[in-house]
Amino acid sequence: MAKRYWMTMLFVALLTAPAATCLAQGAATAPVPVGTQVGAAADQQAPQPAVQPPPESGPATGNNPPKSLFDQPQFFIIIAAVLFMFWWMGRSGRKREAARKQMLAKLQKGDKITTIGGVRGTVIEVREDEVIVKVDESNNVRMRFSRWAIRDIGEEQPQQKK
Repeated sequence: MAKRYWMTMLFVALLTAPAATCLAQGAATAPVPVGTQVGAAADQQAPQPAVQPPPESGPATGNNPPKSLFDQPQFFIIIAAVLFMFWWMGRSGRKREAARKQMLAKLQKGDKITTIGGVRGTVIEVREDEVIVKVDESNNVRMRFSRWAIRDIGEEQPQQKK
């Protein structure tokens, strides 16, 4: 699971790096109002024209950056990448939960089980939401467990050290 998480984060970083660069460059240059002189000529206070030309409609072009973040196509790429990341990470959890439900539905008399507490035994009776397990053969010890408390069905394999 950790490998999938880091792969997703790398994917998101690769998608958002160009967007972050474009956003930073767009924020660094402020729009200059029409009729304003830039540089040494600005110190001389040139008279302003009486009529301002209407602002251009449509997408931002030339030196004028977009008016807001929502005008940037990178914003939607970032949102799509975040939504994809949440979907990808939730998918593995849904698969694991479906496999667990299927395992508990197949539970039947005679199966060897291990509970979440580490108790091992053999199923004697399966009810709707509980299971009766024979824990000790010599003393005929039986225990009742809720179905959700069963971790594994079958003989337990030795744990691998990481």
